[in-house]
Amino acid sequence: MKNQISRIANHVYVSDGKEAVKVYKEAFMLETNGEPLFNDNGLLVYQELQLNGNQFISVSDDKLFGNEKKNALKDIDFSAMSHCVYFANEENLHRAFNVLYEDNNKCSGFREDKEGQSIFACDIDFVDRFGISWYFCVRRDWNAPDLNSPSIPI
Repeated sequence: MKNQISRIANHVYVSDGKEAVKVYKEAFMLETNGEPLFNDNGLLVYQELQLNGNQFISVSDDKLFGNEKKNALKDIDFSAMSHCVYFANEENLHRAFNVLYEDNNKCSGFREDKEGQSIFACDIDFVDRFGISWYFCVRRDWNAPDLNSPSIPI
């Protein structure tokens, strides 16, 4: 049987979609794909952001996450989901973190593995200024056999 999944796309609902697009573009050096779609009230319905021509994340205002859908999903803890980003180096990781992180948000603190015990040279878990959970990491060896992901490092 042929695999029916061609890719998984990240979509976030945030309190200020227009600002989130601006901040995510800066943090991850992304480009917009097409024009943003706004409703009559000026809320962001959809904007796709790309990295190297591939969809990285799409954004909508959370006020568009309808009451019917909210009620159906009310018992789900969405904070359990985290968006993982593999960076090519620590400099890019720190730059993106500094753009997205806001004091007093949840944060694990930077973890560095100087002894080489982990496949990651450094990593961090945190919640950004829009309430989105992220896991940032820098792989020690991009050619390691346990990396079976088609992801492109930033």
